[in-house]
Amino acid sequence: MSLNNKVKHTMTLLNAAEFPISQDAIFVFKADVCQQAKHKLDALGHSNTSRRKWIVMSPDIFGKAYMAKEDIPYVPLHNYKAVLANFCRLIDSHLWDEVERNFETWGSKMYSRISYISQERELLEDMLRNVWNKIASEKDKIDADTWDYISLIKEDYPHILG
Repeated sequence: MSLNNKVKHTMTLLNAAEFPISQDAIFVFKADVCQQAKHKLDALGHSNTSRRKWIVMSPDIFGKAYMAKEDIPYVPLHNYKAVLANFCRLIDSHLWDEVERNFETWGSKMYSRISYISQERELLEDMLRNVWNKIASEKDKIDADTWDYISLIKEDYPHILG
């Protein structure tokens, strides 16, 4: 069965429910093959006629993304306090190249990977706001080129960083 037929069939099954899980096409694979499956689906993206975003998840990530908040206490995928502490250390040490690289990584790569998990997204967004506030408080200690670059990264996330 083609992936488009699988998506169509799955959506038919899910939309029969009173509350659909997602409007995206979610493919659940064992954790050890998720990355490979993601690469294959990305390569087949041109054949996606369903007009739905194709998302690959492990059963664990699927459970985190679609569990009811009141049913199970949420256990984050990342230790955001430790990430924030690392950012603070880098900023206090004026290691701006590292700050830029980490800010870009957490802002783009990590956000795109976990944005569909509402509780994880909220934790990440809160951490990024705290990092931005710390960076902004050090503006007078940052050279103009670095400030411009970090500000460009910030502009990619107006919904998070204003």
